[in-house]
Amino acid sequence: MADPIEIEAPDDSGSVTLRRYEYQVHVAVQAVLEMLAGGTVEHVTCEHIEDIVVARRDDAQCAAEELFWDYQQIKTRDAVEPWTLTDVLSKKPLKSLWRTHGAVRGTGQVYHLTAGLEGYLDPGDELVTALSRGHGGDLETCRKRVAAHLKVPDDDQLSEFLHLVRVRTFVRRESVEAHNTRVLADLGPGLPMATIDALYTELLRRTREAMQGRPVARWTELLTVDNPPPAVLSKRVSAATIADVRQRLTRPDHVLLEDLSQQLAGSETSLVRKLRRGAASVG
Repeated sequence: MADPIEIEAPDDSGSVTLRRYEYQVHVAVQAVLEMLAGGTVEHVTCEHIEDIVVARRDDAQCAAEELFWDYQQIKTRDAVEPWTLTDVLSKKPLKSLWRTHGAVRGTGQVYHLTAGLEGYLDPGDELVTALSRGHGGDLETCRKRVAAHLKVPDDDQLSEFLHLVRVRTFVRRESVEAHNTRVLADLGPGLPMATIDALYTELLRRTREAMQGRPVARWTELLTVDNPPPAVLSKRVSAATIADVRQRLTRPDHVLLEDLSQQLAGSETSLVRKLRRGAASVG
């Protein structure tokens, strides 16, 4: 009798979808790390309007106390070649960003629409370079190709959209975790790598739960929003929700992430034993 592993699956897309979803989690954590570093990120909202929405303060384009919103559509691919405009159009991030533009245009927000790509851009492709910098609307060829792709007129509204579009590249999936972990290590100098790894695992868990709309304990109290709408309530990571992680980075004597072991039901797993031996203080 043949083992199922020896039979070619008619649809093997599940594993690929999961890898791409996990990559999106790592990309969202990069903005969370900016919060930990004391940067301008105010909060990160997951899977609401776009894949990731990063809100920043102190942007030169905004009035005092006004937030700048970055709507990010994240795209991955297995190919290692640089992205051309043709590649970007084939992955369709602009179609999603066009819909987002229609939803938020006229709301008074100051915002960008970001196509986040795994890998890097082709420096020899003038059109994708212009698009990445918000100058796609200045080039007739770029406008016409995007208009045909979106099936919309080449008019002032399209030019307005293209001036809001940015293209941002991220390190590839096989490197993103190591890249983010190095950043976290820089924020907690002197901490053992076992502690850094455990903290990063916790940041991934919290971000993953936000993407699934699963609120952490006391989420409502932690959100700095009056009467947040239900669609956002469980999807936002703010500085308050990671305050304990920041404390752990600056206070090595603090008990590490004791809620992680509490949430792992059943007998003590190898992960918990690793956390206890290598990362967590006794109390």
